[in-house]
Amino acid sequence: VFNMFKQKFKLIVSAVVVSLMTACANIPEEAGSNWKMIENYKSEAPFEVAVRATVPSGGTIPLDKTITLNVNSAAKGRLYVFSVDASDRIDMIFPNERPPKNGVDADVSYQVPPVMANWEFAIAEPVGPLMVATVVAKPGSPLDDLDVGSKSATITAALSAALKSHSVAMVTKTYKVVAKEK
Repeated sequence: VFNMFKQKFKLIVSAVVVSLMTACANIPEEAGSNWKMIENYKSEAPFEVAVRATVPSGGTIPLDKTITLNVNSAAKGRLYVFSVDASDRIDMIFPNERPPKNGVDADVSYQVPPVMANWEFAIAEPVGPLMVATVVAKPGSPLDDLDVGSKSATITAALSAALKSHSVAMVTKTYKVVAKEK
């Protein structure tokens, strides 16, 4: 009986270790400053934001696969979607030049990309960890100063200031980008 218990215990421990390794697979070993800034943010947002993605967080996603986000905010504000890739580059996915308007009303569901949009949120190089941060900012947030096409350093500075001001709510999703399936 003891040996049978010992074997079951080993199997359970092994399953837990594998689960933990899988859950942590998307966190870069040498996380850069952008990744750490977002990962270490402790939300003290004065409102809630819910985000559903067509690709579940924590999994792998092949290059060129598209993602759609459904966002619902408990407060009126401006919607932003950022990505941080394996090289720690941060990009503003939304808003962009195609739909530059990003205002959201409270308790209304929004889709990114919007329905009938002429663009897609397609996964691009490099392969490795990817974080998608969906942010709703109250009016007057430092993010209001961002222009479509802003450089990575400008985005980092504005997002850092917004997170410190606690005028935003943020939801993150992490993925492991892999080469295209053949």
